[in-house]
Amino acid sequence: MVAAVAIFLLGAVVALPQAVATNDGVCTTGEGWVKYEYEGGAFVQETGDEELLVEVTETKDGDEPMAVSVTAPDGYLVSEVCVKAGTDKVSEQLSPAVPTVTIDAPEKAAISHFAVKLVVDTWDWNWEYPAPTCEGTLTVTYPDDIPEGQANDVNVKVKNLDTDEVVTINIHNDEGTWTGEQVFDPTSEPEWPGWESWAFVWTQVAGTNYHWKGHVEVGCDEPVEPSFEAEATPAVCVDGETEGGSFTYTVTVGSEHGTRNFQVKDLGDGTGGTAETYYRADGTIGAPGEIVTFATIEAGATATLSLDDLPPGDYRVVSDGSRKVKKQYKWDFTIEAPEDCGPTEEISPTVQVTQAQCLPQPQVVKGQTLAPASIAVTGVSSASVTVTGPTGTVEDLDDLVPGSYTITVTPAEGQVFGSLGDGWIVEDGVASLEVEIVEVADCWEHVVVTPPAPEYVDQCGTESDDVLLPEDSLEGSWKLGSKVDMGDGTTRWRVVFTPAEGYVLADEGTWDKVVDGKAVWLFFTDNRDCVTAEPPAVQLVCGIGAEQAVTFPEIDGVTYSMWQAPSGLYTIKAEVDPSTHILLNGSAQNPHVKWFKLDLGAAEEECPPEPKEITPPAPTPADQCGTEVNLTVDLPESDKVTFTTESTETGVVVAATPNPGYVFAEPEGQSAEEWSWTFTDSLEACAEPTLAGSLAAGECVADAPWINYDVRLTDPDGQSAATSAFLVLSDGTHEETLPLGELDADGMLSGRTLWPGASVADDGVTPTGWPGWAQRADGTWVETDGNYAWTRGDITATLVVNPEVAVDLAYPPATPNCAAEPPQTDPTPAPSDPVDASDEPTPDAEIASDGDPLPQTGSDIALVAIGALVLIATGGAFLWLRRRA
Repeated sequence: MVAAVAIFLLGAVVALPQAVATNDGVCTTGEGWVKYEYEGGAFVQETGDEELLVEVTETKDGDEPMAVSVTAPDGYLVSEVCVKAGTDKVSEQLSPAVPTVTIDAPEKAAISHFAVKLVVDTWDWNWEYPAPTCEGTLTVTYPDDIPEGQANDVNVKVKNLDTDEVVTINIHNDEGTWTGEQVFDPTSEPEWPGWESWAFVWTQVAGTNYHWKGHVEVGCDEPVEPSFEAEATPAVCVDGETEGGSFTYTVTVGSEHGTRNFQVKDLGDGTGGTAETYYRADGTIGAPGEIVTFATIEAGATATLSLDDLPPGDYRVVSDGSRKVKKQYKWDFTIEAPEDCGPTEEISPTVQVTQAQCLPQPQVVKGQTLAPASIAVTGVSSASVTVTGPTGTVEDLDDLVPGSYTITVTPAEGQVFGSLGDGWIVEDGVASLEVEIVEVADCWEHVVVTPPAPEYVDQCGTESDDVLLPEDSLEGSWKLGSKVDMGDGTTRWRVVFTPAEGYVLADEGTWDKVVDGKAVWLFFTDNRDCVTAEPPAVQLVCGIGAEQAVTFPEIDGVTYSMWQAPSGLYTIKAEVDPSTHILLNGSAQNPHVKWFKLDLGAAEEECPPEPKEITPPAPTPADQCGTEVNLTVDLPESDKVTFTTESTETGVVVAATPNPGYVFAEPEGQSAEEWSWTFTDSLEACAEPTLAGSLAAGECVADAPWINYDVRLTDPDGQSAATSAFLVLSDGTHEETLPLGELDADGMLSGRTLWPGASVADDGVTPTGWPGWAQRADGTWVETDGNYAWTRGDITATLVVNPEVAVDLAYPPATPNCAAEPPQTDPTPAPSDPVDASDEPTPDAEIASDGDPLPQTGSDIALVAIGALVLIATGGAFLWLRRRA
């Protein structure tokens, strides 16, 4: 159910306990638990204080979630998981707790909700260690409580100062785990290349996310220490407008910190703001969120920089840095705003006067309750507002007596009046407006009501006829006054509305009349029964005559008659007594009559000879693959037989009937009038398409890296609609998709393509570029982290059509005749001692920057393979260790 994201230890596996499945309700909630429900196509947090990172990784039918990846927030781990899918609920303890888990649906049903329990991550994965020293050593003091298996590997990247060659030395503890203070000397390792002039440029210690990166030359002077000095000049007021201030600072970058890029960002209101704006060196503003580099300072160098015309506010100078490169240069400063630099705000007062008015009240005459008069003043911001009336200064503007009122607005400091409406007078910077509250005239009178007309139901007969009375209200009451059978086939209904005290009927309404101040409605419903004249049943059998061929339906109230017209057709008349019945399908001219026209000539003809006996041809089923019923049947063409088909839950049933003049033979189970065949779908699943047998391999050709590929799509049941093939490369951080081309009619495609980052001349052979290498201006080549350098390391490769398949693919190793790297100008090598055949072989390819293997030049590939097997047997491995992605 749960696939934990393992902590990447050397050879370690995180074991999960047995899941416990029940069907006893929903997942638990409580302290430490965070629960998510699947609603509206997404997972929505229902309970819990912490927010998770949730990503659906697998779906069914396009949208139903079958698997979800859950990542705990920083500082927390997942210790327990519960998931509900269909009727199944599964819970699971995780030991140890992990930062990320993948939760799968326990059965075929989709996930309806899940919950995880969070615990605090007490271990600091960012602990640091000192930089390497000029003496050529790296000193590490391991924490006392470091997790098991996190202290037995150290990787050191060193650079040859004469040739710029960079190699990585792995120092591995084969006998256990280091503790306390440890001093590491890369020159004592078997892989040491024997350089005399070299420098540390990068180190990695297993068990921490911190990686040192810089440049420490062995035998050099003490490294330069970082420093930072700054001075901010406040903004000034010139002619009523604010001119920005300036900021000057001097920075010395520590020699072990590497080159730094500097920016300045605006912190807005001084609390961090929300949309940060970055300033360029010339003071112009970049887009929010845009990081604009305006200064680059080399390691160990000192530079004095300045920014001018900065608006007042809070700012921060910051250099690049990260959790891996801890040293980030940072300095907060403030550009002070000048005092009293002229008005900054316009106000436009608006006055809304609402006069008093009478309000009708239920069962109460008008005039007893008034909606009071009021004054509302808006658009004044922080200005002072005073209202005076007949009784002096008015505090409550929502209940005003009749009279004249004066509104006075005095602007606050820094405010001026903008546009003012009619009637405002401005004197000495103060605006005033006079308004009038009028007195309400007496309005004693009854409340006029217009009751709605009642609805009535008039259906056939009298059983369902009814009058629907509105509900009684404060305005009045309803009743059914009388219900009388009028003797003419109708019933009269009399409905009366009586207004309540204080209410009176309007002059006009939907009523039929008014009696003693009451509204009266009269409704008439029809008492007749409704019938529908059905057509007569006809049996056109030869030789029986017209009278015997027709049978009239027996319908209460409907009478039938029949006669023959000169044309030979027969006319059937169906009619009802209009005083007792309503004919629902009567004609437009005579609503109580329905006419039917019949051709009964076949019944008066002589009978044909006896039919001929035949055997109907059998239909042919076509059973398609698939786990759903999709069987089809091909029907034979015959002018003697009529076929019909019916789909069932398991297949198809075919029926055959003989055409006139024919009759079927009668074998066991069949009749002369009909034969039938039942075909059942086999429900055999379709064979899934596969790329089995496909491969991709790296090959070095004329010093250029190529990828040879052979794609073979096997799809016997035509399940794959794709015809394009791709090769996807990834190292877990980067990903590159290479289009390979279109499959042929047999699903085959083979060929080769250049390795990403490689290039060749127009002759298609001579190499002009290699991944992870860049050419300098003088024509020499240097290794770089760019140009797809990551593809030369530990990568995965996937051939993708539909379906897809993982293939083993690695950067082509160098051979004596093919280097797969640019030509290098190496110093004249010193004479080497003879190698004792009994010594263990030393790998010819060192680990390059970021763990990329260097090409082999003239090495013995068999010795490399033997060396790799020895490392595996002794538990050693060159791994880049990182606990969390």
